[in-house]
Amino acid sequence: MTMTRTVPRRRIMLGPAIVLVAIVVTSLVAWLRSDGDDKVPYIDPAATGTIGLCDPDGRQITSGSTDSAPFVWRAVSSAAAPDAYSTAGSSATLYAFQPRSGVEPTEWSGQMLTAAGRYSNPAHPMAAATADDIALSDFLTAYPATDSGFVQLRLYLSAPDQPPLISAYAALDIKVSGTSWHVVGGTDVDCGSGTSVSFETQMDTALAGDR
Repeated sequence: MTMTRTVPRRRIMLGPAIVLVAIVVTSLVAWLRSDGDDKVPYIDPAATGTIGLCDPDGRQITSGSTDSAPFVWRAVSSAAAPDAYSTAGSSATLYAFQPRSGVEPTEWSGQMLTAAGRYSNPAHPMAAATADDIALSDFLTAYPATDSGFVQLRLYLSAPDQPPLISAYAALDIKVSGTSWHVVGGTDVDCGSGTSVSFETQMDTALAGDR
């Protein structure tokens, strides 16, 4: 009678070095997914929708220099305007606000980065900048980014026979480091989804016509 010998299966053991590598890789992935130290340190319940920022060629950008003037050339809302702000003559203005730890967002200090701009597409209200508008560094001189380097951008809407809409707005968080800034969060937008004409441009055109 022939006997068949059964060979026991070997249990595969991970050595200490392999375990260490696995831990390092897992930690690195977790860090990347959490954007490192870019966690926004506040919550703004009035923020509904986000803002996309565009360069003069109509491309969305997510970083830049605080010294660039204007700060950006177009700011586009990801959220549609309410019905009352979807009429002819409705406009959008881009503001920067200074988050302050322990202070409600309604109490933050802010400043206009663009003049109001009439937008053509209420599904994506947008503000337009001109060469006369300020750089982010001008805002930071008056209102430094003291809360972990963050600045909040807001797009305020207005319309004929309506008060400025400041109780709900598209917003975007950016983080400043030295003379650079970058977007934290946000989403993709179509910079060409409509047009916006700054009141500064309209005024220049009107003055030119009167000469």
